[in-house]
Amino acid sequence: MLLPVYTRALRPDDYGVIALIDIAINALSIVVAAGVGAAATRAHFSATTEAERDRVWWTALLLVSATAVVGLLPIFLARSVLARVLFGAELNAGEYFLALALLTLLFNVVDTIFQAHIRARKASALFLKVSSGRLFLNIALNLWFLLAMKLGVAGLLWGNLVTSVVALAVDAAVFARQRGPIALSGGLVREFWSFGWPLIVTGLLSTLMHDGDKYLLRRFLDLHQVGLYSVAYQIGQGVNTLVLLPFSLIWSVLIYEIAEEPSARRTYALVFEYFVYGLSLLLLLVSIAARPLLRVLAPPDYEPAADLIPVICLGYLFFSAHGHFNVPALLSRRTVALLPVYAAAVAANVSANLLLIPRFGPKGAAWATVVAFAVFAGAGLRQYRRIDVYPYDFRACIGAVVGMVVTYLVFRSILDLAAHEWVGYVIAAALWIGWVFLLFGKAANQLLPELGLVWRRIGKSTSSGHSQQA
Repeated sequence: MLLPVYTRALRPDDYGVIALIDIAINALSIVVAAGVGAAATRAHFSATTEAERDRVWWTALLLVSATAVVGLLPIFLARSVLARVLFGAELNAGEYFLALALLTLLFNVVDTIFQAHIRARKASALFLKVSSGRLFLNIALNLWFLLAMKLGVAGLLWGNLVTSVVALAVDAAVFARQRGPIALSGGLVREFWSFGWPLIVTGLLSTLMHDGDKYLLRRFLDLHQVGLYSVAYQIGQGVNTLVLLPFSLIWSVLIYEIAEEPSARRTYALVFEYFVYGLSLLLLLVSIAARPLLRVLAPPDYEPAADLIPVICLGYLFFSAHGHFNVPALLSRRTVALLPVYAAAVAANVSANLLLIPRFGPKGAAWATVVAFAVFAGAGLRQYRRIDVYPYDFRACIGAVVGMVVTYLVFRSILDLAAHEWVGYVIAAALWIGWVFLLFGKAANQLLPELGLVWRRIGKSTSSGHSQQA
C-alpha cells in the first residue's frame, strides 16, 4: 500500500540499491539465526516443566546473541569490501548503507527468539499488539525520514534501525517478565544445531533462488534496471504472498489432520487443483491490470516494469505448486529431501540468468525466474513422489494455466490493435469472468445447496433465540 509513496520518494536506482542490500541481509540472517527459533519452538513443546522451558529459551537467546555478534562483527568491519562487491565502485554511500543494515540485522536476529517465544506460548493477542505496534512505528518513521527529512535510501534504513531497537526493547521486557531465572543447557545447543543446519542450507538456497537474479542483473546492467526489475518482482511476489501467507498458515496444520482420513490422497489432490485455479485467476487479473496498476502505484519512470509483472506472476504460479508437492516429505519428516530440490532450482536460476540477462536484460531475468520456479516444482514433484504419490489431475490444471496464458496473449494483441485502450480491458474482463464460471461453476453448484442449508439453520436458531427472549 505504501508503494505509491516509496516510488515517488525513491528513484529506480534507489530501488536497485535496496534490492541488493536485501540480498546480503537475507543471506546473513539465515546463517546467523541458524534455525534456532524454530528449534526452540519444537523443544518448548517437548519440555514437560516450566523449568525446562526456561532452559530452552535462555539457551536459544544466548546462543543466537553470541552467534550474531561473532558472525556479524567481522562483516561489519569489512563492509567497505562488501559494498564494492554489491554495488560497484560508483556508489559512495554503500558502506554507510551497509552499516545501518547490519546493525538492524543484529537487533532483528536477537528479536526472532523473543517473537518465537510469544508464538510458542500462543499469546496471539500479545503477538498482534507487538507486531502491529512495530508495523505502524516503522511506517511512521519511514515516512518521516523519506518525506520530511528527504534522506532517500538512508531514510528507510534509519526507520528500520530505530524500529528494531524499540521492538527489541519491548519484546525483551516481555520475555524477562514471563521466563524464570537464566538457565543454560549444553545439550540443547547440540540439539538446536542438528535441527537447524538443514534450515540454513535450504534458506540460503531459497535466497539464491529468489534474489540471485538481482545480483546478476547488477553484474551486467546498471542500478536503474535492477530497480525496475525489483519493483515488478515486488508486485508479483507481493500478490502471491497475499494468497500464500494466509493459506499456508491454515494448510500447514490441516495437512496433518487430513493425513488421518481414509481419502487423504484424494483430498490433497483436490485442494491442489482448486488452489491452482484460484491462484491462476488472481495472477491473470494482476497481469491484465499490470499497466494501469503501475500507473497508480508509481511515476512514469517505472512504467517499463509493467511488462515484467505477467512473466513474474507465471513464475510464482510454479513456485506455489511446490507447497503442495512437498506434503509427503513433511508428513514423513524427511525434510532432508528438500535439499536436492532447492539445489536444482538454484542451478537452473543461475544458468538461466547468465544465459538470458546479457541478451534480454530484465526480461531475461524475469523468464529465468519462470525457468527456476518450474524446475523447483518439477524436481520437487519427482523427488517427493518417491515418498508417496497423490492423484493430481495435471491435465485439468495444465489446461487451465495454458488457457489463461493464451487469454493474456489475446488481450495484449487486442490492446495493440484496438483504437481505444478500454476496449481491450472490457474484453479481458469478460474473458476473465468466463474463466471463473468455467473453473468454479461446478463446485459452486455443489456448494450452494449446502450453504443454503447452513443459512436456514442459522435462521432457525436466530428465530428460536428471539422467541426465548420474548
